[in-house]
Amino acid sequence: LKLAGVPQGIRSPSRPANLAGCGAWASMAPGLEEAAVAWSRSLNLFSGAAAVLGEGAGVLPLILISASIWLAVQFSMVPLLRLVAPSYVQAVERVASEKAKESNRETPEVAVKSAMNDIGVRSCAFIFSTILSYGALVLTLNPPPEFVKDPDFGSTAYATFYCALAAGYFVWDLPITVIFGYGGGFLMHAIGC
Repeated sequence: LKLAGVPQGIRSPSRPANLAGCGAWASMAPGLEEAAVAWSRSLNLFSGAAAVLGEGAGVLPLILISASIWLAVQFSMVPLLRLVAPSYVQAVERVASEKAKESNRETPEVAVKSAMNDIGVRSCAFIFSTILSYGALVLTLNPPPEFVKDPDFGSTAYATFYCALAAGYFVWDLPITVIFGYGGGFLMHAIGC
């Protein structure tokens, strides 16, 4: 089957050249990988890192953007929840204040602030796990041709995107774990990832 007036792909003669992948990849925007590479090269912020990391340095801007987005999500969750679910925020504040009064370890104000920080951090973790689980399922259940051809080192722009998103999350997570004192287990997890 040939489409009239549409250049045919190399891997699959019956598909247009910009849809030469398979399954879900066919719906992705053509040229996205080239645009991302051109954008990251145009930044030219990491020319020193490129000498050390090679081609991987092109992903650094996406990792830093990802870390910044996670920070923005963290600090926007409580104000957003105050608008959308004020009773939930009030309940968390009330419970934190009551626990602080019972334990006498911290003042109710400090306990409430800690609980609000925890809402932001745990919201980021939930959103991260949802997005990355979706990406992992898509890549596992519908592997792109590059993964089939080279299961160990095959990669696509979409797999790189999810890896950079995860790396950015853990760049955000590491200082958050230290600052808010989540403990050694969380710290080892952030370092390991």
